[in-house]
Amino acid sequence: MDNSEFGSDLAKLSIDSDSVETYVQQFEDEIKVILDKHAPIKEKMQIYRSPNPWFSENILQSNRLLRRSETIWQKYRKQQDYENYKVSLHKYHCELKNEKQLALSQNVLKSKADSKKLYKFVSELTGSKSDNPLPTVQNENTLADTFADYFMQKIEIIQENLKDFDNYTPIAKQVTQLENLEKLTEDEIRKIINQIQTKST
Repeated sequence: MDNSEFGSDLAKLSIDSDSVETYVQQFEDEIKVILDKHAPIKEKMQIYRSPNPWFSENILQSNRLLRRSETIWQKYRKQQDYENYKVSLHKYHCELKNEKQLALSQNVLKSKADSKKLYKFVSELTGSKSDNPLPTVQNENTLADTFADYFMQKIEIIQENLKDFDNYTPIAKQVTQLENLEKLTEDEIRKIINQIQTKST
C-alpha cells in the first residue's frame, strides 16, 4: 500500500452533516471505500488437517524445546549451544518415534477383528488408494444381475458351439494285466532298495 496516496485520499474526506449518527455513518462508508481501494480484502483458503494422534502434549513440549535450542544456537553460534541442540533433536526424534509406534500399534489392535477397517487404516497410513474396478451404478442389485446375465450367456454360447464337435471317444490302449506275482525274499527287497539308492546318488 502506498502510504502517501492513502494519506492524500484521507485528506480529501469531505463530510457535511449536523447529525452525529449521520456523520459517523458517512465517515465509515468513505473510509471503507478508501480502504477497499488501497488495501482490498483478500480471501485465502486454509485447509485444516486434524493432527496426528501421536503428537501428544509431551511431543509438542519437546518440539518447543528443540526450536528454542535451535534458535539459541543459530543466534550465538557457540559449540555448547550446538551440543544442546543435538541433544534436543535426538530426544525429540526418539520420543516421536516411540509415540508413533504406540499409536499405530493401538490402532492395529483395535482393527484386528475387522479386516475391512484394518485394510482402510493401512491404506490411509501408506497413502495408497485402491480404485474400484466396478462400473458406477445406482443400484448394486442391478449390477449383480447384469454380471449374472453376462456369464449365463457365455455358458450358453459355449454349449451351443460344442454341438458342432464330435463326441470325444478315448483311444483304447492295451494294458498288460498282472495275473501272477512272484514273492520276494527280504534279501532281494533289500538289494533292490540299495540299487535304487545307488542310482539316485
